[in-house]
Amino acid sequence: MVDHEKQLQQDLTAGMVKILRENPGIKPEDAMRQVSKDMLANTPFIAPKGCPVNNLPNELLAQIFHAGVAMDDEDDEDDDFDDDEYDDTLDVLEDWETESDLDEDEGPHKRNMAKGKHAPKGKESAKDAEDDEGNDEDEEHEPRIPFQVLVSHVCRHWREVAIGTPTLWTAMNFTYGSSIEAAKVWVERSKTQPLEIHIDCSLPGDWMSEDDLPEEDDDEMDVASGSAANNADTDAPKPPRPELPVPSKEELYEFLDIIIPHVDRWKAFSLAASHYDRVYAVLERLAQCPPAVQLETLELYNHDDVEEFELFDPPELKQAFLLFEGEAPKLKECSLWGVHLDWVASLSFFQGLSDLQLAYHANEVRPSFETFSKMLTSSLDLQTVSLALSGPAGPKEDWPTTPIDLSHVKELVLHQHEIDYILALLPLLHIPNVISLSLDFDGADYTELAHMLSIPIGERKTSILSGIQFLKITEMPCNNKAREAMMEQLINLKTLNLNCSDDEEEIFFKLLMKTSSAKPADSSKPSVLYCPNLSAIYTTGVSGTAMRKFVEARRSGGVPLKKVGMSGDDEVDNRDEKWLKDNVDEFEYFEPESDYEDGFIEVADDEMLSDGEDMMEMDDDDDDQT
Repeated sequence: MVDHEKQLQQDLTAGMVKILRENPGIKPEDAMRQVSKDMLANTPFIAPKGCPVNNLPNELLAQIFHAGVAMDDEDDEDDDFDDDEYDDTLDVLEDWETESDLDEDEGPHKRNMAKGKHAPKGKESAKDAEDDEGNDEDEEHEPRIPFQVLVSHVCRHWREVAIGTPTLWTAMNFTYGSSIEAAKVWVERSKTQPLEIHIDCSLPGDWMSEDDLPEEDDDEMDVASGSAANNADTDAPKPPRPELPVPSKEELYEFLDIIIPHVDRWKAFSLAASHYDRVYAVLERLAQCPPAVQLETLELYNHDDVEEFELFDPPELKQAFLLFEGEAPKLKECSLWGVHLDWVASLSFFQGLSDLQLAYHANEVRPSFETFSKMLTSSLDLQTVSLALSGPAGPKEDWPTTPIDLSHVKELVLHQHEIDYILALLPLLHIPNVISLSLDFDGADYTELAHMLSIPIGERKTSILSGIQFLKITEMPCNNKAREAMMEQLINLKTLNLNCSDDEEEIFFKLLMKTSSAKPADSSKPSVLYCPNLSAIYTTGVSGTAMRKFVEARRSGGVPLKKVGMSGDDEVDNRDEKWLKDNVDEFEYFEPESDYEDGFIEVADDEMLSDGEDMMEMDDDDDDQT
């Protein structure tokens, strides 16, 4: 403390001497005031007279707001959805303020509390006192206000900048509890900017579907059976049928009425639903829309749990629609999960696609083989094809024998097909340049498929697996000989994503620590491990201890790993984590996939592009030699 006082005295003296020397006529008391003012000018303990951020140009402030919105979106993606708090999930507030309300309210201290917020401090009740113990937990469950709304309530200047920046208001999320008034404000503030529309009518978590809920007039027990219910008061009111936490059809229609007049501004449209009646309601309206001239992404997901895939259920909603008059000239990405269109009339949709996902279509609503072929070949820009329990309609005996030329495709996803179906379809896909492959099959023995992937088929001179650089295996039931054959062919594999939750897939993991059974071309060189070019692995169902052994085995075999990713749900203690970080270039955790994620293998676009071009050149060389 003495040293601080001494330093202060020295600074005051030096300041006084300087000012008196520069201003001979100044009074000592004025000199002291000037010294004090100069010394306090840059102290962090004195609040500035103005807000420095307000000196920023409006354009830079708007960019900061954009960064905040982007970070907010990332947080939303990372947060797990809690079924008990579905009614607190927030995209556009139920307690939304209208423009007139906002004009009266220029400060955040006057805002109404959103649903789930704590009441203002004051006299506490007994219940309040009890609730204080869980305040920290409650704060985690409070609904999140969109970032652009928050900043528009900080001060008048920020409000003017936020509302005057249309690109902050272009992403519209509509789900259970969303406000129609908020949607109107969002559209108005976005002005003429392209819109990204996201509608979520899917059930959270383990909620029962409408089909599983009891009818309102059902008795809990059969009164006529002579059970204890005979003694119950039959006149007592029955509990109301629980409300499903999804938008009603009426609410859905209201939202569509707001956004459809602006269909010419849609850049992305996404719908997720747990019941096809919601999907049908949307399709009906989209079929009445004019062309979507700016639409680049169309995603329609029906997550209804259907067990029958021969006939479409419910049959009364089987009608196939043509959307946007068949015109979406900028469409690049199209995902149709359990949702079918008028395939023939919609062929123009597929002309500029780069990414096509078809999933979970009943056989009777699938496209014919001829139409399916046109869908895949109408765009030379198509690089990703995902087929999950979908594809051309049967019977397979009526399919042609000429393969569909997919030389431009680099990424292929094959999930959940019946063994006979995929064995018939795969030889009819000419995919010489695919370098990314995802496999997920269960419920049968897929040894024949593993064998087909490991040998040249059709006009190929090499197997499909020999050119794969990025591979994901979720489930692939087959015998050990087939697994070894697959591993033997993966000579160019760089990245592997492996789900070892089942014992069968764990065998693939263990094989990667063993020496390949194939003899090296140069007999003087020792045999190497399977997948000699593997540099990155992502696993689910593998412990930290097992991964340490794996990394050590690959390093001892002369093919060390550079990157390891592990599921955040797996058992990895601090010691194993530290060891892994010290022994590979990169180590990270990732969130395991949900049931509805497509499971694509994420690779850098530029790496995919360069690798794909190399593969195409190799293929051209082979053709020249023939």
